[in-house]
Amino acid sequence: MAGETIVFYPKYTSLVSGTYFSDPYDVTGYKQVDTEVLLVGAVGTSPVVTALLQESSDLITWTDISTATTLTAGTVSVLSKTSPARYIRLRIIVSGTNPVGTLWAKAVARDA
Repeated sequence: MAGETIVFYPKYTSLVSGTYFSDPYDVTGYKQVDTEVLLVGAVGTSPVVTALLQESSDLITWTDISTATTLTAGTVSVLSKTSPARYIRLRIIVSGTNPVGTLWAKAVARDA
């Protein structure tokens, strides 16, 4: 099963309060994309870090293709999509009072 590894956020990326979008990746020719996100830790008052996979055919209009997943430190969250549009990206939202989340995220695009 041929595939391509996509690194949305390298080990280890720290993000402060806000919404972040990874670079878009062209997954033309792949039938399945499986994304893994690991929150290593979060600090601040009531920090919440969520991940959401998005797709686009034109790099302009983006559509959510997964349910927003609240990340738990130390637990790998998996987001999958069958038959994605041409481009995919990962949106990370960090919220709370003075929050910082440290994470990494990667995906594997597969032919089947």
